Amino acid sequence: MYCFCPENRETQELVGIFGDFISYTQTDIKRLCFFLQAMKALLKSGDTEKIVFFAGVSRQKEIYVMAANYLQSLDWRKDPEIMKNIISFYTKGRALELLAGFYDACAQV
Repeated sequence: MYCFCPENRETQELVGIFGDFISYTQTDIKRLCFFLQAMKALLKSGDTEKIVFFAGVSRQKEIYVMAANYLQSLDWRKDPEIMKNIISFYTKGRALELLAGFYDACAQV
């Protein structure tokens, strides 16, 4: 664990209490970086089915938004399944401004 003031007993106690939390957070950051790299590779491949599947199983806000942005670049007006996924991913990713923009684009049609 990282202790900025080793001579300070209170700091040492806090690191002891929150040490597991710090390790857990670092693990989450590494996992998120892995998911982002995997999603970027999928986006480059352009395999829509795999992108939708990966976004669904990753359960990461950033991945949901990336997938919805990609789906929006497709011809979503002709495929209601793509529209449904865009709405779902923006909602799950809590990207409400992007969702509002998508609804605005839907209203333009």
